[in-house]
Amino acid sequence: MKKVLLAQFTVAPSGAEVVRQLVVEYTHAVRAEKGNRLFAPTTRVDDPNSYVIFEEYENDAAFAAHLNTAHCAAFNVAIAPWIRGGATTLIDLVDIESEGGASGSRTPVQAPEGRDPAPRWHR
Repeated sequence: MKKVLLAQFTVAPSGAEVVRQLVVEYTHAVRAEKGNRLFAPTTRVDDPNSYVIFEEYENDAAFAAHLNTAHCAAFNVAIAPWIRGGATTLIDLVDIESEGGASGSRTPVQAPEGRDPAPRWHR
């Protein structure tokens, strides 16, 4: 079963540029990991120092392997001085389609009045 999670952290303004570069470099290393399917770092529109990273791994073992990489350890040490609150928050997520949450049927969702009347389809 795949492992899906969200990582969140906020950076002190004094470390903004350093952390941004560290995140870019770390992203390349994580995406090269064998079990990584998705690593998408973003920042909030209303707070560019607040990071939200969507991550997906093939399974729990691939995520454990990720946590044990040298680049993961180095990244966490490097950003630690600038993280507000002292830690990254990890939120485990469940993909509702792969976990039986989707019925397989399609339900049309109509656009609000005054917008394109073509139905939008969601699984």
